[in-house]
Amino acid sequence: MLEDVENGTSLGWLIAPDERREYVYRPGLSVECLEAPSRLPGDPLLPGLDIDTGILW
Repeated sequence: MLEDVENGTSLGWLIAPDERREYVYRPGLSVECLEAPSRLPGDPLLPGLDIDTGILW
């Protein structure tokens, strides 16, 4: 994912269901680790996108 961001990707999500974690990648920011979130928002790049991740856990 880091390579994708370095090559121009504006937003990346890595979902690890076995760990119950989601990692959010954005250019110029540290990787954000979310612990078993129920929702995965797309803001600010994709306003209004809100993915229900409850089915993953």
